Amino acid sequence: MSEPMNRALRTTTGALLLGLLAACAASEPEAAVDTPYGTARAAQAGDAERLALMLLDLGPRVRALLPDTLDRPTEVWLDDFAGDVDLDERPGLVGFTTLGQGRIRIRADRLGLDADFVLAHELVHALLGESWAPLPAILKEGLCDTLAARLSPEAGARVRGVRLLSAGHGWAGMQVEISTFEPGLRTRRAEELPFQDADAPPPFDALGVAGAGIHLHDPLEHQDAYYGYGMLVVERIVDRVGFSGLHELCLAAASLGEDSVPPEWLLATAELDHDPRTWRDAILERQGLPELTAVVEQLAEPLAQWVASAYRHRFPGRDASDFLEQALPTLGWRGGRVKAALATAPGFRSALESAWRASGPSVLRPGEGWWIQDHTGVTLTDLRAPSADEPWYTVNRVRIGQPPRSDTLELPADFEPEQVLGVVHLRQRASGLEVSALHPLGLADFRVELDGVVVADLQRGLDVSVTSVDGWTVVSTLLAGRRLDEVELFAPDADLVVSLRARDEDAHEQSFPLRTSRRR
Repeated sequence: MSEPMNRALRTTTGALLLGLLAACAASEPEAAVDTPYGTARAAQAGDAERLALMLLDLGPRVRALLPDTLDRPTEVWLDDFAGDVDLDERPGLVGFTTLGQGRIRIRADRLGLDADFVLAHELVHALLGESWAPLPAILKEGLCDTLAARLSPEAGARVRGVRLLSAGHGWAGMQVEISTFEPGLRTRRAEELPFQDADAPPPFDALGVAGAGIHLHDPLEHQDAYYGYGMLVVERIVDRVGFSGLHELCLAAASLGEDSVPPEWLLATAELDHDPRTWRDAILERQGLPELTAVVEQLAEPLAQWVASAYRHRFPGRDASDFLEQALPTLGWRGGRVKAALATAPGFRSALESAWRASGPSVLRPGEGWWIQDHTGVTLTDLRAPSADEPWYTVNRVRIGQPPRSDTLELPADFEPEQVLGVVHLRQRASGLEVSALHPLGLADFRVELDGVVVADLQRGLDVSVTSVDGWTVVSTLLAGRRLDEVELFAPDADLVVSLRARDEDAHEQSFPLRTSRRR
């Protein structure tokens, strides 16, 4: 699920894409209302009037907060961007400014949502005076976001949540996690969401690049992270010295003949440094409940799909509402104190109900397997029936070199994996069903859930035994009185779930959802 989550993260931040574009040909909307601060245009007269009222409200407030703004009117269009070839491939673009034309364009569907935030952001672009030129480009975007958040706090919290989500991943090394109550136990367990922009660079080089802002035609990699860095730095500077103090940095740089405010000045004023831990602390400080709730709603559909896939098999016979009531899932940064309850986000709840119903189990029988390819490589899981030499059912999870030719395959007897990630054995004993997990590196965690209840757990010492055989760590539990007839591997639904995690710090927890046909 890592690539869908990464794609969702990019889509989410793209839904807040604001910035600059070069002049482009477009037909102006028919209805127009003039104001002292510019002309508001829209397809419908009523929409033009609403836009004009926003311009009357925000125009003087932007000028009041910012030193050195241009005294010029600006045209503001509310339209659907239809017919603009340049915008066809930018469905997430909600607003932009063309400085040469003195024009701001806002996507029509933002009216009634966050059009006031978008307008305030773009007004900063349009009105900044020449003395702001030394402010680096990503901090101009941060300045636009910061001022807009001051004037539209509710939308500002949503934007801040998504911006900092992007900034936190990658170089800062932060993880977002889902925490739930254990099935059958009243303790919480956290699992990391599998998305991050591991290649995103630190912000320091970008802090030295001057410009009017992030130009939306530029092939800038990791644009979402840069928006996040910009907002974080500017908000911290404005909290400490105000907009006027930030402007004074620009004046001081210009007086020394600098094209751009030196990055060290900016970092010192924002009380940041080159240590990613400082940036992590700064992000956690600004991520409150409104910001995290906004992340849940922005990521509602892909997040719901991941939750259904990861947890449905742990709550057999339960629907999405039962899961939310019993597991009480929350989302938050690892190491952070603030957590957002997923059940309180209407968009997520609705998406989870759909994902839960749609995530029916896929069945693998002995002799079959499935594979998944992600950033870690190709992982193969297969189920093997008992044999004369190995009188037990075996689930193998291994790393292989190349993906197989089909989703379902029979493995040859001489198959050799590149790396063994985990092995599970199910064996019938006279006293009951024995479940064993094996790993060559040793196990840090082993747990067995039966019908939604944890019945064995290595960390808690709950009904487990640990032995060592030929360099393998073997952890076992006996399900007394359980009789085993046959085994099928299910995803994501099961009666029996075996989870294990290797001692290797890089190894992720592996879950083996199983459905067993058994007699008591």
